[in-house]
Parts: sequence; C-alpha cells; structure tokens
Amino acid sequence: MKRLSLLLAGLVAIGYGSSVWAANAYTQGAVHLRAGPSSDYPLVTTIPPNALLNLNGCLDDWTWCDVDWEGNRGWVYGNYLYYDYQSRRVPVIEFGAQLGIGVVAFSLGDYWGRYYAGRPWYGRRDYWMHRPPPPHDRVRHRRGPGRPWCAQIRRHVRARLLHDPGRR
Repeated sequence: MKRLSLLLAGLVAIGYGSSVWAANAYTQGAVHLRAGPSSDYPLVTTIPPNALLNLNGCLDDWTWCDVDWEGNRGWVYGNYLYYDYQSRRVPVIEFGAQLGIGVVAFSLGDYWGRYYAGRPWYGRRDYWMHRPPPPHDRVRHRRGPGRPWCAQIRRHVRARLLHDPGRR
C-alpha cells in the first residue's frame, strides 16, 4: 500500500511538472524585477515591499530567483526574497538549500522569447545574447556549505604555505 501511495505521488508530480516546485516568497523592501539573473539586465518592473510572489526556482547558489508577480516574469536578487520557514521569514539566499527550492537555469533566448517579446528592450536581444554573460552578484556572508569564499580562502592559505614552508 505504501509503495502504491509513493507511485501515485510520483505520477502526480510528473503530471504537474515544474508547478510542483513553485512556492510563495515575499519581497524585503521595494525590489527590481530584472530580465535576467544580474542587475545588468533590463528592469522589467519594481515590486513593492512585502509583495507576495510565485517563486519558480533559483540559480544553484540562490543568488537570483525566477519569480512571477502580477503577470510579470523575471529575476529578483535572493537576498531581497523571504520565505516562510519554521514560523519565521528567512532570506532565500541564506536558506535556499534548507527550503528545498528548485534549482533553475537561465537561457536568454528561450526565456526572453517566452516572456518579453513585447517589451521595448526585446529588440536588443542579440546584444544580450552575444555579449559575455554578466557576473552573478554574490554575497559573501552566506551560511552553510558551499559558501563562495571558502575556496578562495583555501587557495590563499595553500599559496602562502607554498611560499613560506616555515608556516606549515
């Protein structure tokens, strides 16, 4: 009976596709909704403080998240998104892994074609497609495993040990 329940749950999840992973998040202050995962991308709109958003997923480091808000689709910086977790609101950028938020990728051509065809800056999509991708904005104070600065510290320590063997 338990196996049948798990099988049915799996089939339901497959049937709903990505909507199974959609969740609600809230804005912390007024935030910019961007046409891609960087502040370099065009501004889609500004979302007011405490707005309820549909969270579709985030990049694998939870720095930028793909959201829907009042018919607008775009990317919001993860530090400005809060999620209800254990009776409090926590920032997505710090708790993304614990929250089980789905990881999504960004492909400008498909994404812009689907959501921005009527926007004034859509005509410059070739410029955006053929330029180096903007760097993802990173925050150095994230908690938990996979902190972006850990590898830099290890490289720095290793380099100092190689140049000064007396420190080992």
